Amino acid sequence: MNKNKSMIDYKELYNQLLKENSHLKQEVDRLLQENDDLRNRRNERIKAEKILSEVFNGINEGIGIVDEFENIFFCNEILCQIFEVKKEQMIGSNFKSYLTSDSVELLLENNKLRRQGLVSTYEVTVITSSDKKKNLRLTGTPRFDQNHEFIGSFGAVTDITNQKKAEQELKIKELAIESTANGIAIADMQGNLTYINNSCLNMWKYCCTEEIIGNHITKLWINEGIANERIVELLKYGHIVHTLTAVRKDKTCFDVEITASIVNDELGKPICMIAIFEDITEKKELEKQLLHSQKMEAIGTLAGGIAHDFNNILTILLSNSELMMMNLKENDSLYQDVNEIYNAAKKASSLTTQLLAFSRKQMLKPSIFNINERIQKLEKMLCRLLGENIEFVTVYDPQSQTIKADPVQIEQVIINLTVNALDAMPEGGKLVIKTEFLDILDDAKARMGIAQPGRYLCLSVEDTGFGIKKEIIKDIFNPFFTTKQVGKGSGLGLSVIYGIIEQHKGWIDVESQEGIGSIFRVYLPVYHSQVIPIEEDVFQLSYAGQGEVILVIEDDKEIRKFLSEKLGEYGFKVLVAANVKESIAFFHSSNSRIEIIFSDVVLPDGNGVDLIEYFVKLNPDLKIILTSGYTDDKSKLARILDRGYHFLQKPYTFNQLIDIIKKL
Repeated sequence: MNKNKSMIDYKELYNQLLKENSHLKQEVDRLLQENDDLRNRRNERIKAEKILSEVFNGINEGIGIVDEFENIFFCNEILCQIFEVKKEQMIGSNFKSYLTSDSVELLLENNKLRRQGLVSTYEVTVITSSDKKKNLRLTGTPRFDQNHEFIGSFGAVTDITNQKKAEQELKIKELAIESTANGIAIADMQGNLTYINNSCLNMWKYCCTEEIIGNHITKLWINEGIANERIVELLKYGHIVHTLTAVRKDKTCFDVEITASIVNDELGKPICMIAIFEDITEKKELEKQLLHSQKMEAIGTLAGGIAHDFNNILTILLSNSELMMMNLKENDSLYQDVNEIYNAAKKASSLTTQLLAFSRKQMLKPSIFNINERIQKLEKMLCRLLGENIEFVTVYDPQSQTIKADPVQIEQVIINLTVNALDAMPEGGKLVIKTEFLDILDDAKARMGIAQPGRYLCLSVEDTGFGIKKEIIKDIFNPFFTTKQVGKGSGLGLSVIYGIIEQHKGWIDVESQEGIGSIFRVYLPVYHSQVIPIEEDVFQLSYAGQGEVILVIEDDKEIRKFLSEKLGEYGFKVLVAANVKESIAFFHSSNSRIEIIFSDVVLPDGNGVDLIEYFVKLNPDLKIILTSGYTDDKSKLARILDRGYHFLQKPYTFNQLIDIIKKL
């Protein structure tokens, strides 16, 4: 019985175990199923994360997720590249640590907006691991939990460093285009204006771009036909440089140099035309002045050269006629003939002076004289010159002050102005010569273009002739400019006057009205000193040689021959040389017997001043006289005077040479 009971107990236990095992199996199956579900979900999550990571890394922007304290717990590869750090370094770091101080403040301000549920976009500056500054555009999107509590942000980051740099460069270019002095215009391929800069507006005197944008580019030019031809040329060749006359809004004109080009896109297709404009009105005027200056310089050089050669001839004429008169009695008929030759030579000398005046290179022989008295001495001659049908009036300033000038040159100015006035009054009229002494102050100086304020003589010559046309007044002082018929005038008179006055540190202006007359005013500085009497010609030698040895260095054969003969006749021992080489040979072969050297400055193979200084170093006791027919830099006059050497300007007379030798 116990055995059966035991079997029952085991059976019940077995059944119970089976029952419990069934429940356990169900639980195990359930757990296994849950485990499979969890594994599937995990695999799906990993797959989803991988896909999400690939998506984030495939986006051309930096992506990052931060908590509410800006700690980074997710980032893509682009963000790591932007910040130049590895992913494992960025995860767990704080976003604020990469920002500049100004950008941190901006981040905190935008963080407040995100806590309110707002999306914000702003720009920040970061410092990368290599200490580079980068400009970033950041868009922050807020993140909330199921309780609507702020838990951080999702950020999209774009590197705009190159864009900002390009914008800055573009801004600089735009500013440069707007600030350039040249006008710049852009037109479409049909020639309609699409852009002009401020300089362009100012050139054409438009108030705003709306007044001109949209108009055809030919509106800018006075001749639309020529402008269209230039456009056709531009379309054909792709680039042109031309000069056109532009017309402003107020209808005034000006000259413009245009540099225009066709602009092509990256495929080589023409998309627009661009032109750069330069107002060359002033440039053309300067070029005109330069051309005039060069012309004057060339003519002046020619005139100076002619005067130099002519002075050599006149030196022979003056000296020979002077010496002949010294050997004749004044009542001798031959004396009068020779005197005529002498006076003619002196007049010819004044012609060379005029040539040099024209070239602004004449040697002035200033003296101090009373201008009123000088004009009074000319009155009779001027009356004869003017004739009976011209009323001649002189008005003298009673102050009667002195000037320091070359009296012959000033007389030349008065005579030339008188002759001009006479030509302007063929039917008769009135001529007034007036002197007036003026104090010209600083304000007037600026208006009149004077170098220094002070007291000036104003010598005016006024006529009632037919006047000068307004458009040619600017040209009347140009050489060879004349309104007279061929053969009636050379056009040199006023140019000579201008040169004389300029050399005297003065200036001349003119006021004229057609049909009424003209006034020429000459301004010369007043000189406060006593009048110095002007020396008259004396036909008598003041000194004869005592056997002094004189070396004459002269390249002109006739002058060399004359001086050799005449100096020898009057008691000097003469050596003559035609150039530097000959003179050095004579000097060294003379055993230092030479006492006086009379040398031309300009020699065929060198410079007379350099030669003289070479001789003076060898013999400091030498007595020096230098001469030249030039009065510009070729004469070395400033250097000669600085060294204290005597200088004799050609043409000279034999008597003048002897006077200087006497003073040595």
